Amino acid sequence: MLRAKDQVIRSLEDCLSAQGLAGVENLRGDLEKSAVQLQCSRACEAHLKAELKRTRERLEAVSRGRADRSETEQEVASLKAQADSSGAEMKKLREELELARQTHAAEVEGMRAEVAKMTGELHQRDLRIATLSGERAELRMTWTQLETLQKENQHLRDLLQRRQPSSPKRGEAPAASLGEKRTASRGRPAEEAGQSEHSDPQHHASEQTCLAAPGRLQIDTQAVRAEAPECTTHREGEIQRLFKELHALSMSPREQHCSQDQDYRPPASSSSSSSSSSTSAGLTRRISIPSSSPGEFVEDKQSTSPGNCLSSTSRERRTLSPTSEELSSHSTLSHFLEEESSRSKELLQRLDAHFLEMREINHRTVSKYVDRGVRPEWEQTSSERTPV
Repeated sequence: MLRAKDQVIRSLEDCLSAQGLAGVENLRGDLEKSAVQLQCSRACEAHLKAELKRTRERLEAVSRGRADRSETEQEVASLKAQADSSGAEMKKLREELELARQTHAAEVEGMRAEVAKMTGELHQRDLRIATLSGERAELRMTWTQLETLQKENQHLRDLLQRRQPSSPKRGEAPAASLGEKRTASRGRPAEEAGQSEHSDPQHHASEQTCLAAPGRLQIDTQAVRAEAPECTTHREGEIQRLFKELHALSMSPREQHCSQDQDYRPPASSSSSSSSSSTSAGLTRRISIPSSSPGEFVEDKQSTSPGNCLSSTSRERRTLSPTSEELSSHSTLSHFLEEESSRSKELLQRLDAHFLEMREINHRTVSKYVDRGVRPEWEQTSSERTPV
């Protein structure tokens, strides 16, 4: 462009030189002015280029700032989303922690209630075992008293047979002597009967013990029913059988005693010995009656006739031996005590196993929260408490 201008200027100078020198001076002034303007325009152009460059740089900086701002806004939005998700997760974890705390508290309360219940059951079973052992000791004492009474009864029978002047043999005694004995026994006053009862108080005490045995046995049956419901089908029948036998034993000696008083009595000189022998014979018959039938009992009543005195005496001697029912009752009680002790041991083992299981559950729960890096509050409170 400048070259074109120079060429134009030269062409004009040539024209002016050709026309005249006066116009050349004017043209030179104009040219100088145009040159100055050209330099000013060049300087302005350079200034505009620099300003354009600065504007471009500012625009690039603004665009970069806008990109950074958009990235920052995106990061802020992502941080807000993360904060919201972390808040929801924390809320969920708090709810889970509260639920776990409530379940653990409920499990602890249930375990305490179960432990208290099992402890009460153990105390009740210990008390019942103690009462049953006391009853067993009383039954043993009663058995020893019965054995002593049997021995004394045998001794008194021997003394009675020795003191009698002439005992009838095999029903050959005359009817007159038997009638006199019956009238003498019926005409005996009631004071001799009272003296004979007061002569041997141990016999009456043992008889009262035997009469009180059915009531104690009934209490034992109720205790067994309340304590061992799973064994009632087998033991209840056995205990009821023993109860019936003891009831029959406690009722039958009175009838035998009355029948013996009405049928036959020894002379008045041996009243105390005969009363003690009849009492001891009644006690021995209490043991022997369960092995006999009602027909045999009727025959035993009828055997006190004049012709069957010796046969009744021999039958009473045969009943002196202890029966198997009493021995079986003792064995049943011992077997029951052994089973109860084994059941208490089994219950203690179950309690220990339950405690171990609950400890394992607690350890698993604690390890689950420890792996997450969160320690629950109930662990801090449970560490301060004493172990159950």
